[in-house]
Amino acid sequence: MALQALLLASDVIASSASNMAPMADMGSELATSVLNSLVPMVAIVTSFGVPLLVVIAVLVYRFRRQRLINDVILKLAEKGQTVPPELFVEPVRQRSELRRALTWIMVGLGLIVFGAFDGDRDVIGIGFIPLLIGIGFFVAYKLEKKDGPAAGS
Repeated sequence: MALQALLLASDVIASSASNMAPMADMGSELATSVLNSLVPMVAIVTSFGVPLLVVIAVLVYRFRRQRLINDVILKLAEKGQTVPPELFVEPVRQRSELRRALTWIMVGLGLIVFGAFDGDRDVIGIGFIPLLIGIGFFVAYKLEKKDGPAAGS
C-alpha cells in the first residue's frame, strides 16, 4: 500500500512537472501583458503628475518665502524698529522683450528644422508662424530701444 501511494505521488509530480512548461509561458505572457498596460498608465500619470508637482513646488516656495518675510517683520516689530515698506511690496520681475522675441524665433526655427528633416511641408509652414511673431517682437524691441533714449532727452 505504501508502494502504491509512492508510485501515485511520483506520477502526480511527473505530470505536474510536464504541465508546468505551458504555465511558464502563460506567466511570461501575463508579465508582458501587465507591462504593456503599465506603460500607458505611467505615461498618463507622469504627464499630469509632473506639472502638478511643479505647481506644488512653486506654491510651497512662495509660502515659505512669505513666511520668512513675516518672521522678519515680527522680529523688527518686537525690537521696536520701523518696518521698511519694501518688505510689503512684491518684487516686479523685469520682462525682457528681447528674450520673448528670441524664444519665439527659436521655436519657429525649431519647427522649421524639424519639418525639413521630417520632410513635412505642413510643419515647415506652421514653423513660420512663431518665427514671424518672434521677428515682430524683435522689431518692436529695437524700435522701443531707439525711442527710449530720445524720449528722455
